Amino acid sequence: MHQYKIIFSRLLKEAHIQKKYTFLFVIVIAIIVGLVMPLVAGNISFRVQSYTIAIFSAVLLRQWAAESFATEKENKTLESLLSTCVEVKILFRGKMIFNYVLACLVEYVLIIVFFITNTVLKISISILLSELVMLIVIHAMIKLFLAQRITWISLNSKDVRTANSYASKYLFATIFLLSMIISLKVTGTEHLISIYLSIAALGCLINLYTFRRIDKALESVYLNGLWR
Repeated sequence: MHQYKIIFSRLLKEAHIQKKYTFLFVIVIAIIVGLVMPLVAGNISFRVQSYTIAIFSAVLLRQWAAESFATEKENKTLESLLSTCVEVKILFRGKMIFNYVLACLVEYVLIIVFFITNTVLKISISILLSELVMLIVIHAMIKLFLAQRITWISLNSKDVRTANSYASKYLFATIFLLSMIISLKVTGTEHLISIYLSIAALGCLINLYTFRRIDKALESVYLNGLWR
């Protein structure tokens, strides 16, 4: 736990120095989009709006996760970081979780803004709370997988450009998957929720498998937090 505190403290300081204006800009743009889109689109389904939000947060997560280790390599600070008392597995999890939480925060802020805008403009939300909750859970599962895989890509890439190149494949696959989920046409809300539950459960299993596989790979590739 102490190692996680060290990592999160370092990441918060870095975010405050390097990303605070970027993150603020992203939030402002996200809020503006959240205010404008329902107004321009009219009675567009809230499911489609949530799909737009999910893609936006996934794009941000792709960028932040791709930079997590690749930037350290470009700045030649990774070796010195790995030579500290912090284990490489803890460092990996810390960076992955940090970027994942940031992307989730952006998505939840947007959902709140979209909901308020729809309510104020008296636009029919046309989605049940249970369906919205399940969509948020599914989006969280997809983003967790994205965070794990792209952080691993960043760790094994020589620079940010290479990491972004490989990460883009996962982003395109994510957009395609989200499109398939949002376009599901099922008669009956209960049937739709049961499908969402199955997708969420499958997402949990895939994330657990990915976590264990990466964890095992870290043990085999690295020794005591140093490059072999």
